[in-house]
Formats: sequence, C-alpha cells, structure tokens
Amino acid sequence: MNLRGLYIILFAILGAISGFFVHGLTEIVYIKFLVSDYSSFSFGISYRSIKIIHAVFLFVFVVSGAHVGYLEGKYWWEMIYESNRKSFFKKLFHKNK
Repeated sequence: MNLRGLYIILFAILGAISGFFVHGLTEIVYIKFLVSDYSSFSFGISYRSIKIIHAVFLFVFVVSGAHVGYLEGKYWWEMIYESNRKSFFKKLFHKNK
C-alpha cells in the first residue's frame, strides 16, 4: 500500500471514531431525557424498538463518519501533497537568513 492509501484510510478511521463519539454524546443526552420522563420522551415507542433505533443510528453515524473521513482524506492529500499548497506554509514560517 502506498502512502496516499494509508493516509486516506487513517482519515476514514478517524471519521468513524468521530461518528462513534458524536453518537455516544447524542445517546447520553437522550438517555438523560428518557430517565427523567420516559413516557414523554419515548414518543410511545417500546424499549425494544428504541434498542433497534439505537443500532441503526450507530451504524449510520459510524458509516457516515467514515465516508466523510474518506472524502476529507482525499481532499487534504490533494491539497497538501499533490498540488504543492504546502509551499505557502513553508514560506510563511521560513525565516529569512
């Protein structure tokens, strides 16, 4: 595997982890609402159905995060390494001697 592929895969993994993290934060907030008043915040859905919704949303968040990470990895690889945009930063931080 070349460096470009590794770079993009690592960005996709970072995106999946970020999606998992966002899903966890969303769950924490929703569970606090459920514990405070289950009948109002369950919207009449059974506990079994809520568990199914949890699994579906977990899948959606993680896959979406991985997809966004993949796209970001491709974008930043092109921007930094192929179009030589990093030269701007070299000029910015390079001290004149």
